[in-house]
Amino acid sequence: MAAHAAAGRRTGRGAAPEVKAPPGAPVPVVHVITLLELGGAQQNTLTTVARLDRSRFAPQLVCGVGGLLDDEARALGVPVHFVPDLVRPVSFVRDRRAVRALEALLAPLAARGPVIVHTHSSKAGVLGRRAAARVGAGPVIHTIHGFGHDALAAGPMRLAGVWAERREGTGAAFHVTLPAAPDSSP
Repeated sequence: MAAHAAAGRRTGRGAAPEVKAPPGAPVPVVHVITLLELGGAQQNTLTTVARLDRSRFAPQLVCGVGGLLDDEARALGVPVHFVPDLVRPVSFVRDRRAVRALEALLAPLAARGPVIVHTHSSKAGVLGRRAAARVGAGPVIHTIHGFGHDALAAGPMRLAGVWAERREGTGAAFHVTLPAAPDSSP
């Protein structure tokens, strides 16, 4: 784990972590998103995966099953890992299984060297950051496409969502916030 921490060490205040892969080997970049439904976060993720420089990075995509953009993801020519338990609703049993599936994917990559884990949105962000921390993968980048816990009704589930986001927020080297799309209504 210390080797991975050193590999993802920041080079200065606010600077990007320095990621060094074995010479000539592209750095794995694992994008984690809950479901590839038709939306901005999903399209942003697919575009990012498609446009990564393959001579420097080895992109992979992890997502739930049954999204409208699943076929588009398969057509990218990168490994796509469909995790049946990576679902939007909170389910402690399924969430635990999803974390274990992510750990199983990330652990062998992390054992070979640095692996960038890029999580998207609240649920996949919490689970992906937890799995990365448990296996020593990193650095971790989290893109905030919106706040899923804001859609939850007031009460214990919303409090749990906010708590989980805050807890896992410390595990990311960077948080990227994307602006909301401008309102096109008259």
